[in-house]
Amino acid sequence: MTKTRFLVITIIFTVLVGGSFIAKADTLTEDYKARLIGHGTWPLGDMVIAAVRTKNGGVQGVSVTPQNWNAAVTEIVPPTSSGYWCVNVAISETHDLIWFVKDVVNGVDEVAYTENTELTCATAPTPAFFTQLTDGDFKTELKTF
Repeated sequence: MTKTRFLVITIIFTVLVGGSFIAKADTLTEDYKARLIGHGTWPLGDMVIAAVRTKNGGVQGVSVTPQNWNAAVTEIVPPTSSGYWCVNVAISETHDLIWFVKDVVNGVDEVAYTENTELTCATAPTPAFFTQLTDGDFKTELKTF
């Protein structure tokens, strides 16, 4: 079992049993290009996102929330001029949830989301507003090769 899969399984188990989780980005495999891992509390409850894009372009990860938006990550896009990460989660074959995450260094991270049929990070509308997390933190990293 790879370190990435182990971490994702640990996140799911911890969230499902109601425990706390602190993301440790350095526990992931070094075979990645971009990663966003963390947890937070916002008005709709606790959430966890673990998303990794590997060097070969593959995507691994999961999103878990109290609203049962629990699904595999299908896309992760690092910030460009937008200043936020985009994580696409396939709730069903035709229904997608798009998370937008601002990883604020030494500050309070912010999230937004949209959901609809067959969305991608490229086609999702720009978020009108972001909500600050009341607890938690996302760790992000982008490598260039």
